[in-house]
Amino acid sequence: MIGLSRQPSEGSRTRGLLLTRVGETTVSPTPPPSPAPHGARQPKVAPDAHVVVGRTLYSVPYRLIGKRLDARATAAMVEFYLDGELVKTHVFAPRGRRTDWADLPEHKAGFFMRTPAWCASQAGMVGPACATLVGELLAVNALFRLRQAQGVLRLGQRYGDGRLEAACARALEAGDPSYRTVKGILAAGTEHDGVQLPLPGVAVPAWLRDPAAFGGEQR
Repeated sequence: MIGLSRQPSEGSRTRGLLLTRVGETTVSPTPPPSPAPHGARQPKVAPDAHVVVGRTLYSVPYRLIGKRLDARATAAMVEFYLDGELVKTHVFAPRGRRTDWADLPEHKAGFFMRTPAWCASQAGMVGPACATLVGELLAVNALFRLRQAQGVLRLGQRYGDGRLEAACARALEAGDPSYRTVKGILAAGTEHDGVQLPLPGVAVPAWLRDPAAFGGEQR
């Protein structure tokens, strides 16, 4: 009996081998799922038509505002997909902001494209007073006051460059070189009030006030 227990029969060995093989097949681990593409993200498009991937803001067409896109980044490119369709590509940047102005509505793109340098150049074409006023506006916190500078220049389209130049000069004399002041002067039509205009052939210092401007009520 002892000898038989130590020497299993051929049938036992065969059955054990089959059970072992069946067990191996049954308990083998399930292959892991395929990894997502390198750098894949699902950012949401912000109200300014930009999405964040890593440390960088990328613009996408403004019609996609509020949607979630599939973003795939490589060392060279960043691609954005909506429902499997490629909607935008950018050259990869490790940080900062990449904006394609064509992605933004025209009125939004115009604000960003009309930079402080552009405003200074256009103001110089209006006249020295306008150039000085716009320069003072943009001297501190230029990006925050850029809209004021652009607004001043737009006043020239409505009232003409001559009146705008005169209104800027008067605002400078008043010590208030702001868009609101220039606009108020033009709206009231007082850009030449209290100013002695140069006579033909006579050199007169610009923008001199008459005595009434320094005291007393106008009657």
